[in-house]
Formats: sequence, C-alpha cells, structure tokens
Amino acid sequence: MDAAELERVFAKPFVACFDGHNEGVGVLSKHPLRLSHFLFGTRDGQVKIWRLSNKKCLGTIQAHNGPVNGISVDAFVGEIVTTIGKDSQLKHWTDLVIVGESISVWK
Repeated sequence: MDAAELERVFAKPFVACFDGHNEGVGVLSKHPLRLSHFLFGTRDGQVKIWRLSNKKCLGTIQAHNGPVNGISVDAFVGEIVTTIGKDSQLKHWTDLVIVGESISVWK
C-alpha cells in the first residue's frame, strides 16, 4: 500500500468496539442466517458470539487450548459451528449461537 491508500483506509469512520476479549482476535465469521451475529475467535482459544445491532456478547466458550485458527457456521440450518485451533483439534458445536453455550462436542 502506498501513502494515499493508507490515508483512505484510516479516513473511514470508527464503527464499533467490542470489549471483553482477553487476547487479540485472530478470526471472525458471519452467521449465514442471522445477519446481525458474528463469531470472533481469539488467540487464547475463546469463541465469542456478538450481536452487532446492539454490540452485545451473546456467549463465550473456551473452544481450544491456544489460538482459534478458523470458524465456520453451516449455511443450511445455521446450528452447527465448527472451530479449528492451533491445538490441532477440529470441534463441532451444536446450536452454539442460539443458546450461547455448547451442547455437545465430537472429537
């Protein structure tokens, strides 16, 4: 990026701040059916679900031992969240977005 491009990037208005993360956010995913919900994966292994319309945290889980490297929500029903961490584990969380906590985990 050159100086003119950087100036345009930083000229954008500040939109929001999502407080409550202990470590930096490494990944995020938009819920395919609930357009106001986003999932944030952090470097300390947490996954937080946020409602963007009111900037409210709907739930937090300790998903991995170490950074969360990827988050995906199934696009058909929107009830299965899949996470992968630096701990080399792939986990499926059932109905995480609706209830705010995991119901079951398959390894």
